[in-house]
Amino acid sequence: TRGIGFYEQYKAEEYLGSYGIFTDTPIVSDLIRRRWLDNHFFGTIGSANYLSDNKRLDVTIGGAASRYLGDHYGTIHDVLLYNPPPHDHRYYDDEGKKTDANIFSKIQYRLTPGLFGFLDLQARRVIYDVSTLIDPFDPDNADTRETNADYLFFNPKAGLFYEANENVSIYASFAVAQKEPNRNGFTDAPAGQVPNPERLYNTEAGLKYSDQRVAIGFNFYHMYYHDQLVLTGNINDTGAPIRINVPNSYRMGVELAAKAQLGQHLVADANATFSDNKIKAFTEYVDDWDSGEQVAFERDGTDIAFSPNIVAF
Repeated sequence: TRGIGFYEQYKAEEYLGSYGIFTDTPIVSDLIRRRWLDNHFFGTIGSANYLSDNKRLDVTIGGAASRYLGDHYGTIHDVLLYNPPPHDHRYYDDEGKKTDANIFSKIQYRLTPGLFGFLDLQARRVIYDVSTLIDPFDPDNADTRETNADYLFFNPKAGLFYEANENVSIYASFAVAQKEPNRNGFTDAPAGQVPNPERLYNTEAGLKYSDQRVAIGFNFYHMYYHDQLVLTGNINDTGAPIRINVPNSYRMGVELAAKAQLGQHLVADANATFSDNKIKAFTEYVDDWDSGEQVAFERDGTDIAFSPNIVAF
């Protein structure tokens, strides 16, 4: 997959020296700049499946590997008070490289005519190489931050699925999932800090009923996180949301879904989620404009931002 493109900004009264354009006398001018993404993504994926003759054992083994090469840079497209215009002059140049590889197995075994057990195992490795110009608008003082991260994850999942009859099924599962920060997590982090990967312990249990006219589903979930990356409400200089790690947090709730055939041409469809989404404890730092320092506040049982307790349709 090939991706390339830019968005364009008109900037008024910019000091050209901040963009690495120096003249005998300082020039302040209106200009047009472009901020580019230029990337390549490629990889491979494959799997093999085995089904026993009695159809009690179903096994899938597979894997995938991919490589992402991304350049992030800015160019000056035109300057009002500069002749000749420095077309396509680069004023910053970053890159992000990511290698992602995994192997997995999915095993399902029929224990009794209606009871199935399943086990999923995944080993995954992620390698990041990220370089970021800390202050792209001050080349004299600019410094490139090099970030290298290497993660090895083991993600297991196990559960039971029971078909009581042709209309009713019951299930329960437990899983551990781990995820790396995205590139913005590294570039938006304060100097000297590297975001941690998230770890999730997920427990689910539910029941489903369906016949020719009605379908009803109930699902309970409890998601306990270590180092969850949560939205702060802040955005970076390109408008992307900023996330930070919080040590311990959880999302717990119940999901309800229902569907009914009310007539030949009329269907009623509804769902709702009732949940509690909390950060168990974290330290918030707030700027004190009088002292020039930061004040620390210990927070307990804080709601996770952008996580409503009720979602319904």
